[in-house]
Amino acid sequence: MTVALAVAGAVVAAAASLGQVQRWLAAARAGRRLGAVAPGARPAATLPGAVRLALERAGLGDDAERLVGLWGVGLVAAGLAAVAMPSGRILVAVVAMGPPLALRLAGGRLARQRLHQLPDALDAVAAGLRGGLALPAAVAGAGAVGPPLEAELRDIARAVEDGRPLTDALERWVAGAGDAHTQLAGAALTVAARVGGPGARAVDGAAASLRERLASDAEAAALATQGKASAAVLTVAPLGFAFLLTSLDPGAGRFLLGTPVGWLCIAVGLALDAIGAWWMAAL
Repeated sequence: MTVALAVAGAVVAAAASLGQVQRWLAAARAGRRLGAVAPGARPAATLPGAVRLALERAGLGDDAERLVGLWGVGLVAAGLAAVAMPSGRILVAVVAMGPPLALRLAGGRLARQRLHQLPDALDAVAAGLRGGLALPAAVAGAGAVGPPLEAELRDIARAVEDGRPLTDALERWVAGAGDAHTQLAGAALTVAARVGGPGARAVDGAAASLRERLASDAEAAALATQGKASAAVLTVAPLGFAFLLTSLDPGAGRFLLGTPVGWLCIAVGLALDAIGAWWMAAL
């Protein structure tokens, strides 16, 4: 039964990878017929919106299709390994869950980088206002802080160029970000949009307040680093032990992965592991 499930998983992953390649080829043929894609250029393939958004938040949007294809190949290889040895079935789970988890962690890193760019961007806006620039131009110039915040600031300036009121563009930006730091920055920029040049003082004050908040957050994170590391080790250790056990003791692997009682043990163990991880995160 387990072998059949592993083979089925490998077939599904292979079909998904093959479907992705077929979409690339079809898009390439259509683009060349329309003269939109040059020979040798890689066409853009379609991915689910949530997948592409997660990759973009991790700074991997340009390689989204290639990375998804590599993940499919990894699932196929893990599925074939599951057919050959019992421990390969655990490898399937690792390959299936590892990239999404890494993607989530990378997305969090990029989000933190963006937050730390906000005070510098506000300083640049305030300097531009004092230099006589209009606020949209000052916001566009603040994009010099670099990605990921650069694209958001350019979008605000572009929306104003297209005729949207600056306050509406700022409200849309704040709503899309959905965090308190961006709300503070948006409020300061909205004040500057309404009062003009004197609003540079409000922007400066918001930048200083953001730096104080970020410093406080960094101090709290540093104090919690050891506890988080211990929690991560305690969460991952049972999974690593299970992989070693099934690799070194084929009998244990056959029991865990080949009998209903074994699957029940795995389910209970994973549930307890998840509850422990949630409990430690809450503490």
